[in-house]
Amino acid sequence: MKGLIAFVAHCPEVRENQRVVVVGECPELGGWDLGGALSLAPAPCGRPWWLSSQVEVNLPECTMGVSGDFESEMEIDQEVGRVGVSKLNFRLVAVPNSSNGVEVSDPDNPCV
Repeated sequence: MKGLIAFVAHCPEVRENQRVVVVGECPELGGWDLGGALSLAPAPCGRPWWLSSQVEVNLPECTMGVSGDFESEMEIDQEVGRVGVSKLNFRLVAVPNSSNGVEVSDPDNPCV
């Protein structure tokens, strides 16, 4: 399923000579290669908030059963009580402003 996503990140430890990128497993986020990562820009309200533009990604979808309040808040298939859920693996990384990109050494490590 294709969908538009945008990132908003709070990154208080990013230095003035650095920028924030989103790198992930899908091709639109570089396939774990920083050279193809999505760059974020400082938010209009200023640092430490960072924003990306919208990007269309192909999200794998799996279905899960729902009940209770969640069901009333989401548009779901009323006949079977299921909702589509997508998972997107990514990391926020602070890189030097002059970075040309390298591969993320351990994409399973959630630390920036």
